[in-house]
Amino acid sequence: MVYTENSTGRTISVGTNFQGMSLTDSTGISASISPAGVKLSSDIAWTQIGNIGGRRAEWKRENNRVTMNIHGGNGDGFPVITSGGTLLGTIPTNARPPSDISMPATAQASGATAQISINATGEVRCYRWGGDSVYFGAYISYYVE
Repeated sequence: MVYTENSTGRTISVGTNFQGMSLTDSTGISASISPAGVKLSSDIAWTQIGNIGGRRAEWKRENNRVTMNIHGGNGDGFPVITSGGTLLGTIPTNARPPSDISMPATAQASGATAQISINATGEVRCYRWGGDSVYFGAYISYYVE
């Protein structure tokens, strides 16, 4: 089925077949439902945060859920995490949380603690207390609009 809005020319197409359902909007928005799951045009595969390579700091978006995987250790090019906060990078608008997020992370060493913060402007910062180090780990998910 195709719907056309006469005043603007915008079209919306909806289809179904044995593999599932799909919706396409002439504005560029699309969605599909199949046995494999729901796929939206806003979905983004694993993407690097900042300039940290080697899949050490990355994020992805599936539907309205953003997931981050951040981990580093000695000799792998991950930056030193300090108590003053180490900026890993900035994520794009469609992956930013609606409000600031701060939560515990993993820090290796006796008495060490760590935290990750993502602010509403998209800055991803890592903090570590009990000695500056590259040892850091965080895996988080949150929802966006």
